[in-house]
Amino acid sequence: MEELRGKTPEEFLKEAAQVYLAAHSIQDSGRSETEFKTAIVVVLLWRWLEASESELRASIDSVAEDEPDLESGEPGTWDPDGWLEQMPTFDELSAYTAPHLSEYLEKKITRHLQEACKDLFGHDDYSFAVAVGIALFIKFPHGLKQSLFARLAQFDPLRQEGRQTTLTWLEAISTFTCREHRTGEYTTPKIISNLMVEIANPRLGESTYDPCFGGGELLSAAARHMLAGSNLNEVGLQSPQVFGRELDVLPFLMGLTRLLYDNIEKPRLALGDSLRVSGGTKIPVETQGKDGFDCILAQPPLGLRLDKGSTKGGLLSASIPMT
Repeated sequence: MEELRGKTPEEFLKEAAQVYLAAHSIQDSGRSETEFKTAIVVVLLWRWLEASESELRASIDSVAEDEPDLESGEPGTWDPDGWLEQMPTFDELSAYTAPHLSEYLEKKITRHLQEACKDLFGHDDYSFAVAVGIALFIKFPHGLKQSLFARLAQFDPLRQEGRQTTLTWLEAISTFTCREHRTGEYTTPKIISNLMVEIANPRLGESTYDPCFGGGELLSAAARHMLAGSNLNEVGLQSPQVFGRELDVLPFLMGLTRLLYDNIEKPRLALGDSLRVSGGTKIPVETQGKDGFDCILAQPPLGLRLDKGSTKGGLLSASIPMT
């Protein structure tokens, strides 16, 4: 799969999808495409978690070196939350043999990502969506896994250039299809998102909520608007408060990953049906304030019909007609 490493995101996705479908003898279908895209997105999220965990470990080790009495007295060994062994880097993973990588993916990666979520976000509410994505990624042929690791290891998600590169990948994924005709649409066009945000005019310090956030375009646009309209002192003291709920795993992971790469480090998102709050993780009332949210932005999925049993494994099987 060496030939995939120099491709544009669009070229990579097209050729990788063909490899994935052929490896599993899957007929081209909406569900198989959704599974493929979900697996790619979860690896982008994984890359952010891996880099952020490494940065957090480095800061912890730095504190431990300055104050060796905090734990065992040995510099660089402070481990306050009982973390598991350090997550391998993407460079290391790209060199794993097939048996070694399979063992890691089947036995350790989900726990590693759950621990990283707890330490970076303060909760593990995203664990189910991450586990769904990882289960789909495991199905990728070994060579395709290695190519993806090697490609994503080339940029740093904690630097501006790396974040922009990943956002380009997310845009490519959101518009990618290996079918002749699209049957679903998760995105709000950027020009529409920006217009809605300009009209609503959310301010830093206010809470913004999207009850069906899809790929996170509206919440991302709102966060950028808040930061652009604030002075440096305000930005230094607080980050945009964005909240959202999404029914389907793929757009949920898309939205979460988009916000993280847009430098919103702790978005407050929930996987579930906004019309049936009991059908998913609840956004704690205390995070909303007594009077709810200051601003609500939404592009409802008009035309969507959900029949009983329309979700399977967290993935939406009903289509959302473009209108």
